[in-house]
Amino acid sequence: MKRITKIADMISTMDAFAGLDDVRIEGLETVILQYESLVDATKMKNYDILDYRKQQVRDFVDITM
Repeated sequence: MKRITKIADMISTMDAFAGLDDVRIEGLETVILQYESLVDATKMKNYDILDYRKQQVRDFVDITM
């Protein structure tokens, strides 16, 4: 159940910040680029995050912190 909660939190965070491309606030560009690179890296993971035998789900938690 913990794994599903972490995955749901990650998806919720990604949805919440999906509109960052439209934000035009001075000085925020660096933060937006860092976030986008983290999202891209997360999307490129090629393993099943629902596989409870693998502990790699921790990689995905980085996006919510």
